[in-house]
Parts: sequence; C-alpha cells; structure tokens
Amino acid sequence: MTLPESLLSYGDCLDFFERIVDDPKGGRYAVGSYENAHYFRLRCNQARKLHRRENMKTHAPNTKLYGASEYDPFMLKLREDTEGVWWVYAEKMSLEPGQVELLSEMEGEADAD
Repeated sequence: MTLPESLLSYGDCLDFFERIVDDPKGGRYAVGSYENAHYFRLRCNQARKLHRRENMKTHAPNTKLYGASEYDPFMLKLREDTEGVWWVYAEKMSLEPGQVELLSEMEGEADAD
C-alpha cells in the first residue's frame, strides 16, 4: 500500500509533532493496536519526508531547514503498555554532554590498527 504524497493528508501526524517539538524529551501517542501504531509511525515518517520536500521550496539553500524538517530529531518507537495498548513514542535524539570521548585526546591508548 502506498502512502499519499500530499502533506495535507497528514494533519494528525503534523499535530502530533507540533505538540511535542518543543519538549526536551519528546512525547507519545496512544494508538491502540500494534497495527494502528505501526501505520501511524509509517504515516509520521512520510509526513516528515514530505515536510522536508516542502521546506526545499520555502527555504533558501544553505539555511537550516532547506531540505530538512524540525521534526527530524525525533526517533519514532512503538511500545506496548501493561494493558496491551500500543503507543507511538517520539523521542528526541541527542547526545548526553560528556558521553563522547575523542580518541585523539585520550592518553595511553594504543592505535587500533
């Protein structure tokens, strides 16, 4: 089954992203069955793809949103709760400060070659 190519077909997905975009962690949405959660996640990913395409028309090259979406930092995951209800989680992907170590700055490490 193919998904619609019009951004207007994804009002629910865009509403979901708009509600969570400013939250530092993200958000979740109860969808019910696994099949509904899977389909909603597919539609949200399609909405982001179309949003990127639309941003190429409305933003100048070499700007932050040219070919990108402000919803791109979210990873969509499916999770079932203890009552059998499936949720779509949109978790903001980011690195924790101090968790990345630069190998060139590490003392005493042997080359991996």
